[in-house]
Amino acid sequence: MLRGAVATPLPSPTSYPTPPPPPPGPWSTASRSPRRYDAAALSRIELGGALGILGALFGWGYLAVSSATSLGSTTLTTSSSGAPKISVSTGGVELLLALAAVSALLEVVQLVYLLGAFRELREFDDGFETPSKLVWLALIGLPLLLLAVALLLTDALSLAQCVNALPPGGSAQASCSGQLGSLVGATGLFLLAGVLSLIGWIALLLGVWRLGAHFNESNFRAAAILLIIPFLSVVGFVLIWYSSRRLGQRRARPGSEFL
Repeated sequence: MLRGAVATPLPSPTSYPTPPPPPPGPWSTASRSPRRYDAAALSRIELGGALGILGALFGWGYLAVSSATSLGSTTLTTSSSGAPKISVSTGGVELLLALAAVSALLEVVQLVYLLGAFRELREFDDGFETPSKLVWLALIGLPLLLLAVALLLTDALSLAQCVNALPPGGSAQASCSGQLGSLVGATGLFLLAGVLSLIGWIALLLGVWRLGAHFNESNFRAAAILLIIPFLSVVGFVLIWYSSRRLGQRRARPGSEFL
């Protein structure tokens, strides 16, 4: 630069206004307050409670039919030739399996609704993280449990027929090894399904208990305790249905502080 020349200042960069962020959509959690009741979650909880009531009633029917017919009871006798004879009671098997299938179907649909509610509330409450991840195990375990019961009954009948067809002095272990293997496999499936269902059920109890803290509703905590007791589980589902319905009605009142 020559001495005495005047330096020309460089032009300043043009600044453009920052556009405002787009408004949150209807499914964005930013548009919903964690302190307000979620209508979708309450609706799912109400439906889940109603289905739980029906499932528990069909479960009672299952137990009543099972006790009345003594289905699956075995009797070991000996024929005149000395060969062992096994008799398995199959009275009422069709009705029993139908009740079990309906009860399991209702339980699965009920879990689907409650799992959806837990996932909805998980966006605002970390306490639903574990239930929303583990309840689905019961969705796998319950159908497998029903399948295992059907296989156990079928394999037990097949084993009884094989033993009854043995000649005097015949070995059941050698002649009926296939039936024995199937029975062992069905037993393993039953245990696996039972473990999966138990883990999912515990997660469900944790989720229902958390509902009491999230909505400040003690009936949910009472329901979680009652669900542990087999013959009082229907009362627990009644409390879940009633509480979620009442909270939904409170939300719908004009001027309510909840959305």
